[in-house]
Formats: sequence, C-alpha cells, structure tokens
Amino acid sequence: MEVLGSAYPVPPYKAFMSKVVMVAQYGTIGALLGGEQLFAALGVPVPELYQQYKDKKTGIVMGVWLLGNALQNQLISTGAFEVFYDGERVFSKLESGRVPSLDELIDLLEGAMGLPPTFEHRTRI
Repeated sequence: MEVLGSAYPVPPYKAFMSKVVMVAQYGTIGALLGGEQLFAALGVPVPELYQQYKDKKTGIVMGVWLLGNALQNQLISTGAFEVFYDGERVFSKLESGRVPSLDELIDLLEGAMGLPPTFEHRTRI
C-alpha cells in the first residue's frame, strides 16, 4: 500500500484573507522600520502616533510579526484528516470531528480493501 499525504484545500475566501493579513503585516512592519523616511518621501508630516512609539519599534515589529503569522495560520488551517482508499473516502475528521485510533483506521482500510480484519480482538470506538 502506498500512502500519500497532501494538504487539504483551503476555501478561497480564507486563502484571500490570509494574503490580506500578510500584506497588512508587511506594510505595517515596513512603515514602522522606514517611517520617517517614508513620510518624508510622501511629503507628509510624521504622525504623532509614530513619534510616541518610535522608541518601541522592535517590540511592536515583533508583535506585528507574531500576530500576523498566528492569524495567517488560523486562516489556512483546515483541521482536516481525510483518508481515502482507491478514490473513496474511508474516514473524515471534518465530518466526525475527531481523529481515528490506529486500530480503527486499520479496520477501516482493511474493510475498504475487502480484507477480513487482521485482529479480531480490536474494538471500535
């Protein structure tokens, strides 16, 4: 038996929102690190808010980086554990809301292959 792992597809709106978070994250970090030069290049005065947090840039950048990554991971995480045999679904965590035990998974795969259970003493959850 060959086992292939692959990523479960993320809904398009979540993939888009993940990209929006990434752009906002990098934009915020860029504005924080190059703030005074950026505002000068745009010909606008440096905002008071930027002046207040200028000395805390490192902590803010780290916070933005960690928060942005956490949001992106949450958006692209599907929580899927889907098992297929010969194109047919054998088990779905998305439908059942749980991960199967190893014994249960072996029983399900043996059943899908048309084999008798190898261990009769296994119990299903």
